[in-house]
Amino acid sequence: TLGGSDQVSPIGEPTTPPPTTTQESAEPRPNTAAFFAAELEAIVAQVPGWAITEYYDVPPDYDDAVSGPCSGNFWGGPGSGSASSGGIGPAGIGDAGFQLQAQASDAAARFVESLEACTATAWQTQPIAQTGTVLAYSTDAVAWIQQQRTVVTVLQIPTSDGPPPLSIQIEVAEWLVDYSTWKEQRFD
Repeated sequence: TLGGSDQVSPIGEPTTPPPTTTQESAEPRPNTAAFFAAELEAIVAQVPGWAITEYYDVPPDYDDAVSGPCSGNFWGGPGSGSASSGGIGPAGIGDAGFQLQAQASDAAARFVESLEACTATAWQTQPIAQTGTVLAYSTDAVAWIQQQRTVVTVLQIPTSDGPPPLSIQIEVAEWLVDYSTWKEQRFD
């Protein structure tokens, strides 16, 4: 059961993200996929005992949040232009680009609704307050669903331990913003 700091952010209850510390360095931050993977792994490693499962250990009937049937028509919906999926560190990640911000917003909402209606895997969703991100979780994984301008990104980490504490949910959502921005700049 969830309790204390292991709770997902309740709907409508504002939360204050933990203060972030910025380390100033004379050297620029490396912008590589390996760097972002290491950063993500360091964030989730902060949770004592929160185990990441290998994808081959999830049950055969598991409905993957990124590419399973319960993702609905998210990847090919109205206005979709580009889509990609792959892995980064311990996670699976996918994104879809849309022509208009409103189309991306509609696609993100459809995606969340499709996961909530899924019967193959019992996905539950909860907004992460003040981040613009929705957390989806099942008995087999946790996924962050985030829209930035015309792109919707889904980051999925397989785990049977449920959602991490709220502070880690927020930190991963902030990491996802940085990663998505880097990826967008890389392909512009």
